[in-house]
Amino acid sequence: MNHSTALLSLVSLLFSVASGQQHHEQQGASSSSLRLRGAGRRRLQEGMQLPDVIADAVGIEGGEGGDDEQQQAPQEGGDIQDGGESSDGSLEVEEGDPQEEIPEPEEPVLTEEEIQQKQMRSYLGGLIPAVDQNILPSYLRSTSDTQGGYVMDLYTGGGEPILRDSDMKFFWHIPRTGGLTLKNIMNYCYGLRRPEQLEKEPSMEYVRNNIVNMDTNSPDGLQISYENQIVNSNMIDVIASNYFLSGSALFNEGHYGKAFTILRHPVEIAVSLFFHRRKYIAAWKAMTFYDYVDSEGYMDNWMVRQLTGTMPWVELTEKHLDQAKLAMKEKLFVGVLNEMPETLRQFKAHFGWRELELDDSPEGFIREETCEEQHLNDMANQLDHPGIPGGHGGRTWKIIIEKERWDMGLYYYGLELFAEQRNRHPPAGFEPAQEEDGAGVEAF
Repeated sequence: MNHSTALLSLVSLLFSVASGQQHHEQQGASSSSLRLRGAGRRRLQEGMQLPDVIADAVGIEGGEGGDDEQQQAPQEGGDIQDGGESSDGSLEVEEGDPQEEIPEPEEPVLTEEEIQQKQMRSYLGGLIPAVDQNILPSYLRSTSDTQGGYVMDLYTGGGEPILRDSDMKFFWHIPRTGGLTLKNIMNYCYGLRRPEQLEKEPSMEYVRNNIVNMDTNSPDGLQISYENQIVNSNMIDVIASNYFLSGSALFNEGHYGKAFTILRHPVEIAVSLFFHRRKYIAAWKAMTFYDYVDSEGYMDNWMVRQLTGTMPWVELTEKHLDQAKLAMKEKLFVGVLNEMPETLRQFKAHFGWRELELDDSPEGFIREETCEEQHLNDMANQLDHPGIPGGHGGRTWKIIIEKERWDMGLYYYGLELFAEQRNRHPPAGFEPAQEEDGAGVEAF
């Protein structure tokens, strides 16, 4: 099966769910159900170890989000005992009998198609969302829809009906864009609950303040979260994932998702990713940044590929960029890393978030920083590294710009959306630009 055929298989599978026929609805899960489904647990334990090139393509940031990957020690067989069976269940061999060496079963040889299917699952997350006529996730709320998702809750503790938002927030986490800092702010400053696996085994239980011990940032974790109907659990407010399409497949008709992300210049992402991963990948330690970006193995245009479900071996076109722009405009409320105070202001205005009141300060103490400011002034997982050889406009810069040309186009389009959002959610005292007397004069 060649690369083109593999792409057609993926695209046809994605397009076939436009009517939602292949999206299995998640039926009413009880919030008291804390036991994981067995199939999902087995899949996690049997998870495939990915080669570096695929792990890099996925874009999961080591050190951002749960604990380091747990390594399980191989199980050792029991000693041979007198009478019957050994402790590992094998038959005892009597003394003096020849002991035949039993060869270990060989792993099945995968076909090219099976290899590509595993690569697709690793790169795109493994879940397929229901999609609408524009091939966009059906259960992600449009960014222009400010009314959908609100329901009247008649069963409040005080007896008074309250208008509640049944939608959940979905943070599409682009690597090296301040995602850990944002998750900390949502957790500690806004009191939002989210899944993140912090223990060796996943569980539908809180293991830290507002943190449910479930993974939504790997193919296995997404599958387990889907099987355990995490969006119906009434235990979370926001889901974070590197996988846009597979993450959006967690939502359903009863709980839509309202998606958002943080953007960063693609060249800055490439530099940060290289020096971050070089700390953990031995083969990269002797590699220069120029060697990295000039190699054939460089994974380009991650944002466009994730938004359109396009694998790294497929050449991108203007149609992919147009589809990615449509997805960003219709489904993603965007922030910008180098505009974090404004980003947080817009997020709070759009989603109705507010910073929690801190009541633990001594009497008479004046707090110099808000909770947000504390986290922004000490960004999590920051990395000091050299700049680009040759600087802006140099040889290395030009190579990255050429390889990332589709993500560059999407990034600058995202900046336009960010400016439009400011007009929709203006800060106090801000008047959006407008024409006077038909003269086309902007008000400043």
